[in-house]
Amino acid sequence: MAKSKVDQAIEAADTTSTVYEDAGVHVGETMDKYDALYVDPKLKAEVEGRGGKLHWASERQINRHKNNGMKPVERKEGDDWMVDQSSREDSRVRTGDLTLMEVPGRLKEKREAMKKQAVADHLYARKEEMERRQEGAAKSVYDAALRKGLSRDQAQNLARSAAKGLGDSRLDVRRGR
Repeated sequence: MAKSKVDQAIEAADTTSTVYEDAGVHVGETMDKYDALYVDPKLKAEVEGRGGKLHWASERQINRHKNNGMKPVERKEGDDWMVDQSSREDSRVRTGDLTLMEVPGRLKEKREAMKKQAVADHLYARKEEMERRQEGAAKSVYDAALRKGLSRDQAQNLARSAAKGLGDSRLDVRRGR
């Protein structure tokens, strides 16, 4: 049985090339990138093993971070990964005006809890604002329905529908829809 043109084309296609190569784009690894904030993965694993994390801090923030419980990371003998660190005036790990600081586990957890609480507070505040808008819309719809001569039951049903529609974003009270 003779192969179709599609099968012949599939067999003739180069399956080792990538989309980039087919488009004529050369993707290569450049080794000339410089990472001024490079941290040795061993040091990072050591700090994370103790439950902490690393943080680069500017010179003007160091005292505040120290007061909060962070401590500067000290340079050790044999740390050849810090050859490119530009400052050698003391034993702290630095690059430019930044100093590498260790955030202890308890402080890391406290900071993460504060961030989560701020997000939760913001969401709760948004929920409260939505409830206030729904109540306001329901009240104005209820009052308008009574002024038009509808019964209290009909006005309550309309108000409830308006509040629900506003909560579902299906109702624009300002436009009357």
